[in-house]
Amino acid sequence: MEPMTAAAIMGGTGVAKGVSGYKAGQASSKSAAATAAYNRQISELNAKMEKDRGIIVRSINEHNADIGLEKATYDAFLIERQAVEVQDQNDFDMVVAERQYDIFTAEKRAR
Repeated sequence: MEPMTAAAIMGGTGVAKGVSGYKAGQASSKSAAATAAYNRQISELNAKMEKDRGIIVRSINEHNADIGLEKATYDAFLIERQAVEVQDQNDFDMVVAERQYDIFTAEKRAR
């Protein structure tokens, strides 16, 4: 092989190695950029989920407070209603007792 031909072949091989090295570096760079973009998307998604979790927790707590208020209001209504019923029963019992007393005293007077 002639020295010039050998030098040209060697030079071509060096160029081919340089091109393939450049392409490998470019692919590696693109892969690193894609990984970085993916990691950024995951970080943004995690941040949004954490923000939404806070909103959801607050909404649940507010809902539970509303339910507690409704239950307390209903319980107060029931207690008041029971108190009215007990008072009505006491008033009725008093009327019956007075009526029985009047009948008893009227019978005693009649004797």
